Amino acid sequence: MSAQGNSKERVIEVVENTNPKQEFIAKRTVCIPVDESDASKHTVQWAIANILNPETDEVVLLHVRPHAFNDYGIELGFPYIIPTESLDEAEKGLRTFSHELLKATAKPFLEGKIHVRAVSLRGEPREEIEYKVNLIKPSFVVMGSRGLNTFSRAILGSVSEHMLHHLTVPVMIVPFVKEDKKSQ
Repeated sequence: MSAQGNSKERVIEVVENTNPKQEFIAKRTVCIPVDESDASKHTVQWAIANILNPETDEVVLLHVRPHAFNDYGIELGFPYIIPTESLDEAEKGLRTFSHELLKATAKPFLEGKIHVRAVSLRGEPREEIEYKVNLIKPSFVVMGSRGLNTFSRAILGSVSEHMLHHLTVPVMIVPFVKEDKKSQ
C-alpha cells in the first residue's frame, strides 16, 4: 500500500515547537528521521557538527511509531480478539515513548541554538516518512544507515535506501560503523 493510497487516518502530532524565536524564518529546512538506535544518535550528532547552521536552518525531527496492533494479525487468521482497553493502553504507551524520544533527541539541537520541531507519526516507517517529507518539502533529508548487509536489506528492507530512491528531495545518508567493527 503506498502512502498516497493509504485510506487509514494518519496520526501526526507535533510534539513540541521548540523554536524560541517566533520571527525566525528558515532558509533551509532539514528533515531528520530518528529512532532509538545508535545509528540515529550518530546521525544527529554528525548533522549538528557538520551541516546545520543555527542562523539559517530549521530541523524537523520525524519519528514513526508502529500501530499497537495491525491488520496482519487478522489477515494471518489469529483466533483471538484483543480487548479495546489493551489496544488503547498499548497505543498510549507507544505515543508516550515516541514523544519522549523526540524530546530527548531535540535537546542537542536546542543546546546548539538550532531551531527544531518534532513530529510523531504512526504507521510503517517507509510510507510515513515519505508522506511527511513530501508534505514538508524540505531542502534535504539527513538520515542514518544501520549498516545492514545485503541479505538483511533484502529481507528487512532499508528505510534509508527506500528514501534515496523514492523522495524528490536530496537525501544524505550518514553511515554508522559499530564500535566492534571499527576495531577490526
